[in-house]
Amino acid sequence: MARVTLATPPPPTIIPIEDRAVAELVVPASRRDLHVARRLRRRDAMLGLGVLAATLGATVAVLDMLH
Repeated sequence: MARVTLATPPPPTIIPIEDRAVAELVVPASRRDLHVARRLRRRDAMLGLGVLAATLGATVAVLDMLH
């Protein structure tokens, strides 16, 4: 199975939190959040490939008509 790596923005910089009460509220990403992010990346990749395929198909159709 081929894998495609999409460009992603760099991760946000971690700012140290001095206040302990606020620091306890910080929660790392859950498995569900990671799954949703992966599904959105996959959807965006499929949309991009669909646009590319439609553009290629339209180009071939136009060139075929001009030939």
